[in-house]
Amino acid sequence: MVTSSPSAALAPSASPADTDPLWALLAPERLTTIVDIGANPVGADLPYQPLLEKRLCRLFGFEPQRAALAELNARKSERETYLPYVVGNGEQARLRECASPGMTSLLEPDRHMLKHFPGFLEWGHVVADSRIETRKLDDITEIDAMDYLKCDVQGSELAIFQSGRRRLADAVIIQTEVSFLPLYKKQPVSSLLRLP
Repeated sequence: MVTSSPSAALAPSASPADTDPLWALLAPERLTTIVDIGANPVGADLPYQPLLEKRLCRLFGFEPQRAALAELNARKSERETYLPYVVGNGEQARLRECASPGMTSLLEPDRHMLKHFPGFLEWGHVVADSRIETRKLDDITEIDAMDYLKCDVQGSELAIFQSGRRRLADAVIIQTEVSFLPLYKKQPVSSLLRLP
């Protein structure tokens, strides 16, 4: 299921320097590399969409839900690669697919917490539960650089950070979802998302 491998080199006819003054001024040696863990195309526009549209980046996206992965691959550009891996701590886990794909998680939805928010109890209903192998961010060989990490994985962010320290050391931007209330059982909340 591995899709195209984007090249770091720009084709002469597609140089961002022709259309982007900041790129021309900075003259970077390679395109910015974005890693999107939990790339499911739900909700608002992507925060890095302008970079994609101007052809200023490469994207490695990770999405284990088949329908979402198929949608991503159907509309991707040659600079986007989407993989079906579940990024985590490298151990076996359970992927709980929910009625709302945006609530799918390695953690079990906490029905007692969800009932306090309109619609969440229905959206968090688990419709499929499967055993899967997770991969550590540091061990994913398809990624050759990571400048910008977007992480939206419904409670597994801390496990990803702890198993991706080498890659995180080179990141310039980390954009992650942080919960102040645990919507999932055993979900780390904002005060616990500090790396030792």
